[in-house]
Amino acid sequence: MARKGPASGFLLVPAPGFPGTFFPIFSLLFGIGFGILWRSAARRSDNPRVVMLRRFLFLLVLGVVHQMLQAGEALLPYALGGLFILLPTTFVPEGAKSKVSIALGIVATVVGGYFGGLLLIPGLFWLGFGLALADVARKFEESAKPATYLLIGGLVVAIPGIVLQLQNLASAGFSPISAYAGLGQAAVYIAVVGLAMRTPSLRRILIWFFAPLGRTALTSYVSASVVGVIIALPFFAPLPKFVSREPVALTDAQMFAVWGACVIFLVIQSLVARVWLAKFGQGPLEKLWRKVTWGK
Repeated sequence: MARKGPASGFLLVPAPGFPGTFFPIFSLLFGIGFGILWRSAARRSDNPRVVMLRRFLFLLVLGVVHQMLQAGEALLPYALGGLFILLPTTFVPEGAKSKVSIALGIVATVVGGYFGGLLLIPGLFWLGFGLALADVARKFEESAKPATYLLIGGLVVAIPGIVLQLQNLASAGFSPISAYAGLGQAAVYIAVVGLAMRTPSLRRILIWFFAPLGRTALTSYVSASVVGVIIALPFFAPLPKFVSREPVALTDAQMFAVWGACVIFLVIQSLVARVWLAKFGQGPLEKLWRKVTWGK
């Protein structure tokens, strides 16, 4: 059976619920990252909003360029979300900032889930920002209860959503049910990783593999597009056709081949990042981004 995927080949739909699974995780992490950096900027700078403004403007420029390689990429909408969603939220009084952000995040995510896609960004950004200010990551490390509750809640949402999608595969990945199922799956994945991190052996494995990717996330993301374009050009030439937003039909075998290639490429990226970090300490785009952010 053939499935539809974007012609750029980077946002493919291999199974019900997947389209909205990793996108929410990345969006939530972006909000969390903003919260962590905001607290640092508030301590280190007299003008923390200027610091964050420079950070988002750099991401905006990079996103515009990246769109030429990968239509529908995430950097441009994330930069716009940072400028018009996260940055204005910093004007909320300090004592209420976390609670207001979490409340806005929950409401906006529930509403955005009905429409899916980019409309999930505001809620997840707010939610991540509020969770970072509330220091939820530390609570995940101190106790298994938060991850356990999140796992149960995620399963309650994800399982019915997946079942409903399996009954109508034609709309799987393109309906409100898919968006909510994806949010549930995202919660399950986060909870599973949180619980796995409490096991010393699994914690070492996860940190060994994912830490280099996390420290070079921006470089890894952009470089994946560059490599993808180079590999795919012979099959999708000319370039305008390759970067178009028109969907192309892929068979199940092609889907599995694409995802297998993604896993292999992820392993390669982790190893390359480890070697790079051992010598330079920071990814090239991360280093440039940091200099622009702090103005030095």
